[in-house]
Amino acid sequence: MTTSKRPRDAAATRQAIVSAAAQEFAEHGFDGARIDLIAEGSGCNKALIFRYFGDKLGLYTEVLQRMDRDVAELCSRALPPVGEFEAAVADREHLSALLRSVLGALVDHMLAHPQTARMLCWEQAEGWETYAKIAGRFDTDDLARLTAVLAAARRAGTVRPDLDVGLVAVLALQMCWSAPSALALHQQLTGAEPVTDRTRDQVVAFLHAAIMHDPHPESETTP
Repeated sequence: MTTSKRPRDAAATRQAIVSAAAQEFAEHGFDGARIDLIAEGSGCNKALIFRYFGDKLGLYTEVLQRMDRDVAELCSRALPPVGEFEAAVADREHLSALLRSVLGALVDHMLAHPQTARMLCWEQAEGWETYAKIAGRFDTDDLARLTAVLAAARRAGTVRPDLDVGLVAVLALQMCWSAPSALALHQQLTGAEPVTDRTRDQVVAFLHAAIMHDPHPESETTP
């Protein structure tokens, strides 16, 4: 559907298309999303969408890349630079503060950007089939840096020695991006009003307890 309400420049037009696409993909997943509805929502015709993005997968890739850049920038601010991991994680209190900071920031981001969380949930439900086709177009430095932090902490003895740091890094990210859907489910099951701050605190506390090494576990001090 073509309308006369079209942004005046190419950058604004692309942004309008990506914003409409993000909403459509979040609501219906990749397979269920319809280009004609994206065109209607952005005020652009389908031919222009295909000219800018090539095809539906190209548009989907652009939407995910923009979301991915936001998360990567967040992690870049929260995690220490490469080469400074050992110093940052050798002290248990410093590592504890670092984990709480980065995990809390990730949960807050997902709660503030439910479209991102919904798209990731669609991918997860569909076995990451669409993402597998375009995985090479994404920067995974944020995951690599979190894994490196956990590996350095394991060497320093400040996280549990039995951690599979690569798997735990993925599990931590997955739990953070699933926070909005968990909050919605909790509301449906209990009727409780959603409290985002409490959700963040509970997710962070759960992951923190699962990752950190307790040098004085209760089982060792209780007769």
